[in-house]
Amino acid sequence: NAVSDARLTTVNVERAFEELAYSTRTLESRLGCTVDLMAYPEGCHSLDVADLAEEAGYRAAFTTDSGPLRRGDNPFALRRLDVCCGDCRGLRGRFSPSIFAQQLRRAAHIPPPVVEEDEE
Repeated sequence: NAVSDARLTTVNVERAFEELAYSTRTLESRLGCTVDLMAYPEGCHSLDVADLAEEAGYRAAFTTDSGPLRRGDNPFALRRLDVCCGDCRGLRGRFSPSIFAQQLRRAAHIPPPVVEEDEE
């Protein structure tokens, strides 16, 4: 995200760039590692904002558009799987890794694993 979570598509180019550049510098300083991925504030993006993100040093950016990633997708307009904690709860109301895995397979159009029954 940017520094103030401003919608980068609604501010002028100079402010949008400064939001992106300052955000990455601040995070890198605090975390002590490279920060080269970002999520657009509120998912608002455009080709101009994507160009600014690349110029600010990011390698890729995520939108709030839902869907699987495909080879050749624009790295500055990456979709993501919208998974809420409530969507992945098992019978006891806790996070279920198997339900989460099922959602990932479904989003990627990967068939569920085949479980072979033991022959007796």
